[in-house]
Amino acid sequence: MSRILAMVSICLLASACVDSTTVGPGGPTSSSSGGGQGGDGGSGPGPGGGAVDCSAFEDDEPGPQVTFTVTNNRATPIYYHNAQCSDRFRVAPGGGQLGNAELSNIEMTCEEVQTAEHWPLDCHDATVIEIAAGQSATFGWTGVLYERQQMPSACAVRPDNPFVAFCSRAVAVQPGALEIAIELFGAAKCELSSICSYPSAPFTVKQDFTYPDDTAVAIAID
Repeated sequence: MSRILAMVSICLLASACVDSTTVGPGGPTSSSSGGGQGGDGGSGPGPGGGAVDCSAFEDDEPGPQVTFTVTNNRATPIYYHNAQCSDRFRVAPGGGQLGNAELSNIEMTCEEVQTAEHWPLDCHDATVIEIAAGQSATFGWTGVLYERQQMPSACAVRPDNPFVAFCSRAVAVQPGALEIAIELFGAAKCELSSICSYPSAPFTVKQDFTYPDDTAVAIAID
């Protein structure tokens, strides 16, 4: 009997010295100390994570405006894209690739995605605008090109906004030699105010200029 009592005493002493520890979602906790310190929160987006820095998706400030004037010196009308669904013109650094110089109505900047509750839907307006013989059209530009970005959904006021994955950021161009390109049509027939057909292929006119020195650029269509 004394041997049994001795073994029971040893077991009781051992259980008193051993700390009972479990691992939970917040980190290890100890029953002997009333609970351990929880694990650190993550630094990225998501529940419990740190704030996301969205400043890299803010637009650059626009620069001085340049006005492009397209004059139709032909005896027949010419046509250019409207701004509803298409780019009216593009701009490139000297010898570089043409970039998006303005946004159509079916695009969004990343700044807009951060604040707007709604977004554009599909555009079905493919009409063009006429420049009659002897007449002119003007286009304004403020020295930025729009670059496509993929922004973290945590930056958007509505994470389900599809433009999160392909919003645009306005990036200021460097001063110097640039080129504007405008796609034009020699003839067009539009019906139902939204559908146009073109008897001939479009043609592109280009004009060199210096930014921001050239505040007014003339483009003649002969």
